[in-house]
Amino acid sequence: IDHQLRPLFSFLQAHTLPIGVYATPADFDGAQINSTALQARIELAAERSAGHLAAQAIAAPAPLRRIA
Repeated sequence: IDHQLRPLFSFLQAHTLPIGVYATPADFDGAQINSTALQARIELAAERSAGHLAAQAIAAPAPLRRIA
């Protein structure tokens, strides 16, 4: 899945990160996550995403000023 969707996301100019989170039905108990390994992967992906988003916000240019 990963190798097939990344080119599509790139074409759509989406930003992708080199991390994925995959889960199976065994990782869940109803709607709750019961796998500590899955929880750790989710946390790692969230940390990397937050760092990437923070860097993007710092690097973003200032908005143009409105001319009346």
